Amino acid sequence: MCFVARNGHFTAFAAVIIVALLLSSCVALPGIRHEGPPLLAYPSDYTPQVFVLYEPYPLTQSWLEGVVPVPSYQGWTDERMTRDLNRMRDIGLHGLFLCLRPESLADPFVIERISRFYDLVQTAYPGFSVALTIVPPQKMAMSRQNVVSYMRKQGIFDAECVLRLSGRPFLGFSEDITLTDRPISDVSIRQWGNEWHVRPRNGDYDQVSAHESFIWVCAGFCGEQRATQKKAMAQWPQPRDKHGDFFRLGLRKAFAAGAAIVCIDSWNNFVAGSFIEPNNYDNDLMCRVLREELVELARQRNTP
Repeated sequence: MCFVARNGHFTAFAAVIIVALLLSSCVALPGIRHEGPPLLAYPSDYTPQVFVLYEPYPLTQSWLEGVVPVPSYQGWTDERMTRDLNRMRDIGLHGLFLCLRPESLADPFVIERISRFYDLVQTAYPGFSVALTIVPPQKMAMSRQNVVSYMRKQGIFDAECVLRLSGRPFLGFSEDITLTDRPISDVSIRQWGNEWHVRPRNGDYDQVSAHESFIWVCAGFCGEQRATQKKAMAQWPQPRDKHGDFFRLGLRKAFAAGAAIVCIDSWNNFVAGSFIEPNNYDNDLMCRVLREELVELARQRNTP
């Protein structure tokens, strides 16, 4: 009985010691707390327009292995439109670049969906801008005149929510398109890799120019990797770390450079791995990072 009692006292004493050691170890570990990248000072009175590339009809069959949006979807339904716009508004985005393939613009159903999307933006999301951008699956040549004439016929430039630069409706083209005729004076045409050429896909944001009016910020690119295994993640030119620090630092450097338009690449490019849409890989991490950085930008702007 004495042995049992002594053993019981020893067991209780040992448990107390173990708990104390665990607590002391927790207290002794603040040095490994995640600090994140350093804050950067932004230009005084700086108010950028922050946009995101958005694909209404992504190539879902080419998505990264094992990565899907949450909730997943097929098609560009009213429900998905509303969900995406609500999420973007909650983050604090000012607009989106609506990326469409040339052949889809010849589809009456897609034209109806674009019209529906514009109506929804104008009714429920005043001040939010939409900038149509043509993104082909491969290199091709296109006529500015033909495209603009078609857009006018469809009334796409007439919506109030259309992004306008210097009062002219915006029309974007990807760098894979060769434009075959002269610029058009009453439409603001921009081409990735030409008029808007800062695209630091390698994550080297120290190379962006402080005099650019437009800067890309990548959420992450997978390069040639086709899976999201941890060993593959380390090979990404723009890694997706568990804290979103590469994305966060890119945002801070873009804001510090003073770009008038900062474009996030992208909302749902699950093919390249550069996505911020909530997903089953890192949930809403990138959305939270972007929201936090926009809050910090506003705080610096409002601090005397």
